Amino acid sequence: MGRFESNLKGGKQSSDKGRDALEYGVSITDACVDWEMTVDMLDGLNKASLARRELVAARHANGNGTEDPALKRLKTEA
Repeated sequence: MGRFESNLKGGKQSSDKGRDALEYGVSITDACVDWEMTVDMLDGLNKASLARRELVAARHANGNGTEDPALKRLKTEA
């Protein structure tokens, strides 16, 4: 599984430019994705997670598997 880093703006910049030359919202360490891309990726992850939970619940309802612990916890918290 991979990871990503996000910031207000995508990319990175060199910190040796001097403080006054740095662009606000752009990383000075690692290249980052911008805020809009972050929201899109998290939305996609959420949709995939919900679809997976529905699939696991359907399998469980048909007797074809065990209940997903995360789904079970959500049911008890609701």
